[in-house]
Amino acid sequence: MGSCSDRLSTMYSALSICVVTLSTLAASACINTGDSPYTQREELTAVPSGPLSFSEHVLPIFQRHGCTGCHGAGGGTAQLDTTSAAGLAAGGRSGAAVSPCAASDSLLQTRLADCSMPPAQGACLTRVELDTVARWIDQGAAATFDAGICPDPPVD
Repeated sequence: MGSCSDRLSTMYSALSICVVTLSTLAASACINTGDSPYTQREELTAVPSGPLSFSEHVLPIFQRHGCTGCHGAGGGTAQLDTTSAAGLAAGGRSGAAVSPCAASDSLLQTRLADCSMPPAQGACLTRVELDTVARWIDQGAAATFDAGICPDPPVD
């Protein structure tokens, strides 16, 4: 049996892990505390026209559906980072997540469309959200739009 200070150190470590875990859960659940990372975003009513960017058009969809909670910068169990265009381009355990310029060939679009991701009941993306992600992929799946990436990107 260890000394009192050893037991306190062990308890402090366990408490630290709990605090980090709770912080992560709060961020992924979009608890509305008024702070921008935790504020719910409005649901899309139409696919945005013009060039799409990851941070302005796609990331808010992923945040609203909790994708970034399980597939954050650490990658989670699937080793996929949905918090950046670069993370999606790098792919995860199942390989490439996006096929730039070809949403129909992208694993990400397939998983979102068949509602296997996100896995929570009732968390499926709406048709407008699916079409927005597909359009972003069809435009090259870049952090910001670059007309030179795809031969004929849909930009309206």
